[in-house]
Amino acid sequence: MSGVNPQPRDHQPHTVYIVSPLSRLPELVRTRVPDLNVLSYPIPEDFRIDPSEYSKLAKLIDESKADIIITFHTTLRNLVQRGLSCDHLRWFQSCSAGIDQLFRAFQKPPEHMVFTRMGEGFGELMAEYVLGQIISREHYFPQMAEYQRQKVWSRSKFIQKRSLSTMTIGILGTGAIGSKIAAACKAFGMTVRGLCRTKKRLPNFDVLLRNEDLSKFLTGCDYVCSILPSTAETKGMLSGDVLKACQDKLPSHT
Repeated sequence: MSGVNPQPRDHQPHTVYIVSPLSRLPELVRTRVPDLNVLSYPIPEDFRIDPSEYSKLAKLIDESKADIIITFHTTLRNLVQRGLSCDHLRWFQSCSAGIDQLFRAFQKPPEHMVFTRMGEGFGELMAEYVLGQIISREHYFPQMAEYQRQKVWSRSKFIQKRSLSTMTIGILGTGAIGSKIAAACKAFGMTVRGLCRTKKRLPNFDVLLRNEDLSKFLTGCDYVCSILPSTAETKGMLSGDVLKACQDKLPSHT
């Protein structure tokens, strides 16, 4: 919502309906865009909502004539499946980076609606997660934790370690999130490969290859990180024996 300054629609303020477990989100939107009429419907953090509640909520949103909805794509799918008409909606802002549930919500997305998502907002968190997983594996953190539980003192298993600077990571997807992961990996001296639909130049990627070069891209990778959206084009991309292309290195982790 940063930088958004909605103009009056027929001399009336825009109405945004927020359906989210993020309790601070409605107030943040009100603060950033004071001209908005903000309505909210809090949901549990585990997203467990009775189907009848979705039907009730869909009716509330329709009656509010909200033209903007902020929620998660899975929540929008459930609302549409339980009667949300979307006639008044002009903009759907997703609180997540994924898009696969949108294809399940609509056979064909309404032409009068704009769909946006939170890709950039997760870049740093995803980069920390990926590096955390790599460091945890390379430094035997799970095994050390198990030894702690068993009250076993033994260093012999943990002597041989690989430095991240000697390893190669292949990142499938070079958008906002993939670029953040690449920058974090380069900071540790890793060789970074990127796979994208169109070949281009991007910082922090040592090699960039197109989707059709997947086998070549995987060759020599110690780690493979896929952050591609789940679409008909990407489903099964790493299935079968595809990862055999990495077999000249130590076992890769996806």
